[in-house]
Formats: sequence, C-alpha cells, structure tokens
Amino acid sequence: MQLHGIDLKGGMELPMGKPLFTRYAQATETAVALLEEDARDLQARAERLACRTREHVQSVDDPTVFIVIDELAALIAHLPDRDLTRAAEAALSVILSQGLAVGYRIVAFAQDQRMETVRMRHLSPRRSGYGCGTGKRSRWCSATARSDMARCRGTNRARRTAAAGRPNTNCALTPPPSPTPPA
Repeated sequence: MQLHGIDLKGGMELPMGKPLFTRYAQATETAVALLEEDARDLQARAERLACRTREHVQSVDDPTVFIVIDELAALIAHLPDRDLTRAAEAALSVILSQGLAVGYRIVAFAQDQRMETVRMRHLSPRRSGYGCGTGKRSRWCSATARSDMARCRGTNRARRTAAAGRPNTNCALTPPPSPTPPA
C-alpha cells in the first residue's frame, strides 16, 4: 500500500505523518502534478491489467494507492489559477471514475461539501459528514442522522441493503459530538 498526501492548508494536518507518505505535496503546483501523475499511472495500470483481470489484487508491483487530500476546496474551488483548477479537477475525475478497479482510492476532506464547491462529488460512491455546521447543511445532517435513508443518495439502494440486513455504505453520517458541560 502507498499513501500520497496533499495538504494545502499550510501543512497544518498531514506533516505529522509525513514519514508514512510515499509522495507528499504542500504547494498547489506540486499537488496538481501529483494528481496528474497518479491519473497517468492509474491509466497505465488499467491498460496493463486489461483483459487479464476485473479486480485489482494488491502486490508489491501494483500496490493499492490511497490519495489523502486535506481541504479539497483549496485544490479545486479556491485557486486563483483557473488552469490549475481545471487540471486538478480533470485528474481527480479520472481517479474517482476509474481508480477503484485498479487500486486507487481518494480520501478527501472538505469543510464545504456543496455541489458548487465539489463539482465531481457525484463520482464518489461513499461520503461521510461530520460537524455539518449551520443552515441547510445542519438540517441535512440532522435529518440524515435520524434516519440513514433520509435524503441519502441512492435511497432505494439503502432500503434494499437495510432490508437484507447489510449496512448502508452509500451514506455514512456521524452526528457532531455533544458539547461537554463546563466543570
């Protein structure tokens, strides 16, 4: 397994685990280059595995690659350079749409998960929410926390999996922690 890390918040989160990462980027240009290279590597692996297997089996030569992105919006929504934004979105779209079959996964964190911010979120089959803030997001999270089928993408699938006794993996939401009373 390989971990590739991207932390565009000035290195506030991921640098503590930097020895765990095979590749790491803290600057925008380096992050986009990392994603583009991962997308190319993914496509090369897909060509190599074509007609030989339908499922990736991790090995030393073909490890599962987890790309950890802290603050996705800093990479795809808040960049002043539109060319870099388009390049990042294109690479992420390739990885999200083709990566699962060949052993590429993305674990991305976003404080603002609205469609205006994360336009390719429909390509991710699993999402989780935590501490959803106020307004619409808070109401959505609260409603979903009460019923794992309410307002979830793929509600029919959620009902079928719940009826079969399997957990709903389409929408996993955790309610924010209760405030601790002052001592």
